[in-house]
Amino acid sequence: GGGELVGPHFIQPLGELIVSGSYGCLPESGSYGTGTERLLRATDLDDCAWSSLSGVRVPRDQVARKALVEHGDVLLEVKGGMTRCVVAHGSAVGCYVNGTVYRFKAKVNPWYLAAHLSEVIKSLYCSREAVNNIIHYLNLASISRLPVIRLVGELESSIGARFRNSALCRGASHRLVAAARLLVEALIERKVTEVELVAAGKNGFADRALLARLREDGLDGAGKPLFSDLDGLAQILVETAEAP
Repeated sequence: GGGELVGPHFIQPLGELIVSGSYGCLPESGSYGTGTERLLRATDLDDCAWSSLSGVRVPRDQVARKALVEHGDVLLEVKGGMTRCVVAHGSAVGCYVNGTVYRFKAKVNPWYLAAHLSEVIKSLYCSREAVNNIIHYLNLASISRLPVIRLVGELESSIGARFRNSALCRGASHRLVAAARLLVEALIERKVTEVELVAAGKNGFADRALLARLREDGLDGAGKPLFSDLDGLAQILVETAEAP
């Protein structure tokens, strides 16, 4: 449409973009699965924002304040595959991270950083800089030197917004798949009838009422709501349907 492509403004080391950061805690291996605090490992980052069932439980005395996840934190995989980077939101907030994750607060758009740090440029850097050749691991110096391409104008905000919307859509899709499974289980267990399911599919109010009854452990369960924000879910579905 006649627009001019705008290239990168400059490359900046990640350390200059971090307000504060820390590795996660290192609970004793025998404590895993025995406590009440939810611990996220790098392999849990894909699901941590949408499901409070992801991660592993550890005792309170095995976690530390430095590892506590707050809304908007960037969670960077620094051990293992080196491919994951997410922004903390949803069910991830209030959890703790272990030593495979570096948690930090950013001076710039965290969603843009997460998008950038999930791309090939990071994996290429990690393959060169990782401390251990068998299980890749980034030390603090390597994390600080990690190159970040800075973009001019509103490009970072635009990319960050798209990455955020993508994350929200993935979360919604996971929940909808889980909802279908739980409703089938509820139908088999006769907690809901086929007539009710058909009615919910035709009536928006009945649909919302049924979705509001879903918990992560089943229909009318004792767990956390599967959909904590039904208005937000509806908005995501509308935007997805209208997307070009």
